[in-house]
Amino acid sequence: MYFFLKTISDIGPKRIILRLRYEIRKILDKIIGPSLALRICKIKNKRPIWINSIRNFKSFNANPFLNKAYSNQIKFFFLNESRILSIPIEWNNKNWPRLWQFNLHYFDWIRIVIEYFLDTNKILNSYGQVEYIINDWINSNLPGIGDGWHSYTISQRIRNWIWLLRVFPVLVDEKKINSIWDQLLWLESHPEECHGGNHWLENLISLSLASLQFQGKDSERILKSSLNKLNIELKSQILEDGGHEERSASYHVVILDKLVELACFLQILKSHRPYWLLQIIKKMSKWLENVLLYKNTLPRFNDSVLEACPPPADIIKFAKSYLDEVNYSNKGTRLILINLIKKNEDNNSKLKLQKEELIDLPFTGWTIVHLGKFWELTFKNGISCPKHLPAHAHSDLLSFDLFYKGLPIIAEAGTSIYENCEIRNFERSGKSHNTLQLAQHKANTFSQKKIKWIESIEVWDSFRAARKAKIINRSAKKIRKDLFQISGSHDGFEKYGAFHERYISI
Repeated sequence: MYFFLKTISDIGPKRIILRLRYEIRKILDKIIGPSLALRICKIKNKRPIWINSIRNFKSFNANPFLNKAYSNQIKFFFLNESRILSIPIEWNNKNWPRLWQFNLHYFDWIRIVIEYFLDTNKILNSYGQVEYIINDWINSNLPGIGDGWHSYTISQRIRNWIWLLRVFPVLVDEKKINSIWDQLLWLESHPEECHGGNHWLENLISLSLASLQFQGKDSERILKSSLNKLNIELKSQILEDGGHEERSASYHVVILDKLVELACFLQILKSHRPYWLLQIIKKMSKWLENVLLYKNTLPRFNDSVLEACPPPADIIKFAKSYLDEVNYSNKGTRLILINLIKKNEDNNSKLKLQKEELIDLPFTGWTIVHLGKFWELTFKNGISCPKHLPAHAHSDLLSFDLFYKGLPIIAEAGTSIYENCEIRNFERSGKSHNTLQLAQHKANTFSQKKIKWIESIEVWDSFRAARKAKIINRSAKKIRKDLFQISGSHDGFEKYGAFHERYISI
């Protein structure tokens, strides 16, 4: 009960009200029926005209899809787990891990198909029946029912479908366009503002990008409203040093990639480069350049899974290409977008990334030391998360990782799962990180199972945290040419009469 009450008190009344509104909306949907709820949205918002072609947007022949012989099964591989599913697909299965099921509804594999085609001019055999699978999703997932109509899965899916229809316009038909519009209206009426963080940004980016694909007053209204909210939210969520407030390197990469994609579409379709969006992309790309480690590796603090994001160096190039209106060796779909906004038709410049020896990010709370060519040290000496948003936080204050040629030498366990289970609890706890642990002494307590460890961040459930330690002091100095000193301290053990400061000289 203590954990729950402390978590609620940190969330604050505003977000609790937003969450209640979100949950009440779901109850009302069940009472009147999701189909009727969607129909009400459609009465107020008539479907505008799909923009059939974007000027100079490179499109391709989709015959490899259309002529593909259908099989009865398809193999999906998400989160290091594969499943062979029969067609028609069972889209909602209570026996599957929910995150795996979310990935099924994302349709992220469509982007893999597109990128592979742009690189090789071939279709991946395993996903050749893409049109049939999309139609199966539309037929099988009734409005508002199941994980496919969760606002986050909608945000991912409609962007992927839009890319498919832009690169292969022959696949455009009324059924797909009507479904994209229906999902867009559902997303607008079921926003995840109460959750905040990357979920709310994903909603707003998708609302903006999808509404850009239509012509009409209703799509213009959605675009204007979404961009205004996105502007406000980015000012709140992006820290002064350019990091994202959830302090996860992989989520930062994903958000930056999608912001640049939206910015390119705005310039292509509206001839508009919003100053506020330019500045955010500039700050976020500089932050990513600062934290990028050898061999495209990232710091592992909090929930940060390298495999869950595009290659960081590619996203830096993409962002810098947009900012400078120059192509810095982009490929695939990113190259298509940059080619439509760049000023010099012949330019294919190479981007040189600058790397300082000592990088301190005081608002993110990370210090990174580049020791010569191959050795790198990352140190977490700042807060783990916003008080209201602990979903991806770990109990890892004053933890450091040491890398050699991008490989972890001294490192935490990392993140492998989001399900509420023993593994998830372990990976978020202090014992999976390179940091000090304390426990209250109890007589005759020799078994590890009986010891109750004190967490600097009281993580619980899959995405919750109660008390969150405050940082007392932090510093990062270069003493001389070959000597760095970094330190940090927090009050996480104060009520137990202990004080933790870590000092590293390297």
